[in-house]
Amino acid sequence: MGKDPLTEGVLTEGSGGANPVTRERVHARARELALRAGRMPADMTQAHYEQAKRELTGASETVNQEAILDSWVQTMLRRVQAKTGEGAQ
Repeated sequence: MGKDPLTEGVLTEGSGGANPVTRERVHARARELALRAGRMPADMTQAHYEQAKRELTGASETVNQEAILDSWVQTMLRRVQAKTGEGAQ
């Protein structure tokens, strides 16, 4: 049986590989995810951080899809709140 193509070449924190996953790399990816979700990079959420960590460490796609959905729902809720004036206190 061959290697799983989804996890082939994936590095984990502390693996000592050529391009190890560091906190800085996770933060950079989380900022990219926030930007793609329509947020300012500095406004990344915990969901962005967790998704970035899963992507860089090779976590399962199902968990990744759940994080994307959660992030999308949060973004849509904020947009609705901004349009209706809710949440502005």
